[in-house]
Amino acid sequence: MTAKIFVLLIFLITLNLRAQAWIKAAYYDCTSQLPVPSINSALFTHLYYGFADINSSNYQLSFDLFSNDSTVSTFTTTIKRKNPSVITLLSIGLAYGNYSTFSLMASQPSYRESFIRSSIETARLYGFGGLDLSWLWPNTSFDMKNIGVLLDEWRAAINSESRNTSEPRLVLTMAVHHMPIIGSTSFPVDSILRNIDWANIIAFDYHVPIKENVTGNHAALYDPSGYFSADSGIKEWLRRGFPASKLVLGVPYHGYAWTLLNPNDNSIGAAALGPALTKDGSAGYKLIKSFISGYGYGATSTYNATYVVNYFTIGSIWINFDDVEAIRTKISYVKTKQLLGYISFQLGNDDNWQLSQAATRNFSSENRLGEGGYGPVYKGKLARGQEIAVKRLSKTSHQGLKEFKNEKIELNWERRVHIIEGIAQGLLYLQEYSNLTIIHRDIKASNILLDNKMKPKISDFGMARILQNESKEAKTGQIVGTYGYVPEYVKRGTYSMKYDVYSFGVLLLQIISGKKNTYFYGSSENLNLLEYAYDLWKMENGMEFMDETLDDSFSSWFEIWAYDVKISYY
Repeated sequence: MTAKIFVLLIFLITLNLRAQAWIKAAYYDCTSQLPVPSINSALFTHLYYGFADINSSNYQLSFDLFSNDSTVSTFTTTIKRKNPSVITLLSIGLAYGNYSTFSLMASQPSYRESFIRSSIETARLYGFGGLDLSWLWPNTSFDMKNIGVLLDEWRAAINSESRNTSEPRLVLTMAVHHMPIIGSTSFPVDSILRNIDWANIIAFDYHVPIKENVTGNHAALYDPSGYFSADSGIKEWLRRGFPASKLVLGVPYHGYAWTLLNPNDNSIGAAALGPALTKDGSAGYKLIKSFISGYGYGATSTYNATYVVNYFTIGSIWINFDDVEAIRTKISYVKTKQLLGYISFQLGNDDNWQLSQAATRNFSSENRLGEGGYGPVYKGKLARGQEIAVKRLSKTSHQGLKEFKNEKIELNWERRVHIIEGIAQGLLYLQEYSNLTIIHRDIKASNILLDNKMKPKISDFGMARILQNESKEAKTGQIVGTYGYVPEYVKRGTYSMKYDVYSFGVLLLQIISGKKNTYFYGSSENLNLLEYAYDLWKMENGMEFMDETLDDSFSSWFEIWAYDVKISYY
């Protein structure tokens, strides 16, 4: 039976549904006052370095405009000191790109080839894990068509480079207008969908004071009477066949200030004379909060739940921006609509990470890893970037120092093998040797207890069921279990002995790898634990799956085991 458990694991790996990772991204503007070492990269999964330009002579990437070569060359290594798992991307264009050069580059095959080759070489040179195209305002249908061709060629080149070098494939993303149409032209939706990993929806700067003499919401989530809102844009992208799972919502860390024509008329759409505070009226969140604190005389901004924006008025100055309430509501919207994630623009405008922490819900229930008799366990991170698990003692807990010491003992390979064997023996007893055939239905890490000799005990039989009359399976109308450990019966309402075998397989992978089954892995961070293990096994790179923090004294045993399973599989 134990051998069957191991063999069945390989078959069951492919049954788990594919899921995307939750993207928590942000743009870093190299011209900002925020030093790269000060970036709290622990709050993000992806960080974009902005921005590279295009040389108008050879159509290769250029950093001459702001002399930022020094920061781009060290960006990735610096960022990863606090968060080794963060993926960095090099963004090309956005506010500083010469769009006429972009247009010329995309129009000719030789120019595109030069640009593509340069972008890949630059990303590899500086350690970036991906590339981002931020050409927000293509002017003509000719430009739109050329973008589609560019993306086809860019994706093909990225795939080819990865195959030829055995390097992880570069991520390719694109920043797009909040609507898939600009005037009478449309973005090449099919090509974008086919070639990029996700699209960053730039859902802000709808209304700005240098263009409009009335106040407006520059980043409204909703607009009951208008066209300019994130929700309207998302719905249009979805209507055109772009899946929610490849859309990332852009949220701004800046706002705009207008000078009111009549200080007594401070409503949305009120007449205005033009910008306030700065030349173009734009102001980062930090500056806005400082202005409110210094000149607001105790007043605070007002949150408008209809539009999901904040605004502040003093005298003739009217400011529209996103504060913490608006950011939190937008992140909730992203989750409700099942979008891939969010991306903020840009980090230098945040005020002591207030908006970033609001977006990531720092120390929320999402960071709760589990709970035992001692109390709940939360994910934390030390200042130097090391991830830790923090236990919060429950008032009703009867556990103490002795139990805590047990949990601090390092699980070397020998201990892990004994734990695996012990769990397997427990399942054998429940399914084969007991007078009753018992299906546990919730085998997972938190339900495996270790005694003072580190011997495993299967616990928590609250969901267990007994198979009657030598039956091999039974039906249930109630779905139970823990996400990540549940096999096929969630679809058919069937439970059987294979249920616990599947859950044990997931647990086994966790034990030998030291990885969580709630995270995503692979070069694109889109593989769950089982898919990642299966991919490595297919490529005969199974040793990469092992817990790298331990020595390799166990390697020979694992290689023999993997070989036996492979032979049994075929």
